Amino acid sequence: MIDYPSQSPWGPHGPQTSGPPTTTPNPTAPWSEPSSSNQPAYGGGGDGILIALLFRPPKKLWLAIPLAWFFGPLGLLYAIGDSRSQLMALAAFVAGAILLHLSPLPSPPPRFHPILLSCAVWSIFAARAWNKRHNF
Repeated sequence: MIDYPSQSPWGPHGPQTSGPPTTTPNPTAPWSEPSSSNQPAYGGGGDGILIALLFRPPKKLWLAIPLAWFFGPLGLLYAIGDSRSQLMALAAFVAGAILLHLSPLPSPPPRFHPILLSCAVWSIFAARAWNKRHNF
């Protein structure tokens, strides 16, 4: 075993070759250029059923306003849908609401809270914008 490195790079149990040690050949096929067809490389399955039911139909004001009034920013997600700019504004609004609740100001009555009221008003404009954007 003294001549181990010169015998084989895999030791005594590797392939026995005559001559200098060589590397193992690559068993995979060489890369070839993909065909020039216009088919996409993905399946294109579309949206899930839950996403289609919750976010694609027209937004109803009679549902958007109570959801925003009773659940605040969480209920406002129904009216906003998938609008990225409104979701970013909602995140800033939630951060402001958290800071307002942490402040030493006296708390207003729960059902006339300014956060819930502003969410209800925002839901009217968000639902109308959704319906206008999707031609409903």
